[in-house]
Amino acid sequence: MPHYTEIIAKNKKDYDAIAQDFSQKRRFMWSEIKPLLEIIKSKDKVLDVGCGNGRLYREIKDKQIAYLGVDFSEQLIKLARQQYPGINFKIADVLDSKTWERLNNFDIAVCLAVLHTFPAPNMQLRVLQHIYKAINNNGYLILSVWDLYQPKFYPLHLKQLWWKVTNGFKFKWLKVPYKIIKEGKLIKQVNRFYYGFTKKELENLVVQAGFTIIKRKYNNNLCLLVKKP
Repeated sequence: MPHYTEIIAKNKKDYDAIAQDFSQKRRFMWSEIKPLLEIIKSKDKVLDVGCGNGRLYREIKDKQIAYLGVDFSEQLIKLARQQYPGINFKIADVLDSKTWERLNNFDIAVCLAVLHTFPAPNMQLRVLQHIYKAINNNGYLILSVWDLYQPKFYPLHLKQLWWKVTNGFKFKWLKVPYKIIKEGKLIKQVNRFYYGFTKKELENLVVQAGFTIIKRKYNNNLCLLVKKP
């Protein structure tokens, strides 16, 4: 069974490898997230956990917020800095406690399509606990993960059943391929590791981290607006 740190290292390598193509296809925000962003007000201090190419900033830049985006992919951060020069983007490992030593007093945290990249619930909880400490009392977290139990993912689950079994009966694990195709030819493919959350599991995790659930939006993504009491 691959060690959890090896899985995360591979994910980082994969996102660096596909960064340019991935960024071009991730310019706009998911429709189910946009209503949740209305909680962000002018002058808020916003932390974007797993910011990628900075597409969240594109949605909220007119609100004159104080923004910090962090991500483990050097290439995605490079693209974010190119697209939004002068904006604060940082290469960081959000599992590392040192990353969070100077991250505090945020009004809003946003963590989109990040939590499902961690293979173990204790890692997922650790990230949420770090976010909890980084935001102010009565602050908010906007959180989303992919819904990996949609019908379109069923063939992948079935195809990878033996892999799941031989890796310690990890039935929630899934490798989701990302393909770069040019002129009808496959140029590159990486198989990104993801963890499949159920709605109940995700809700239980945020409550365990100390948050109160304010709003749920479940579609192609499982999205929550939660509050730090």
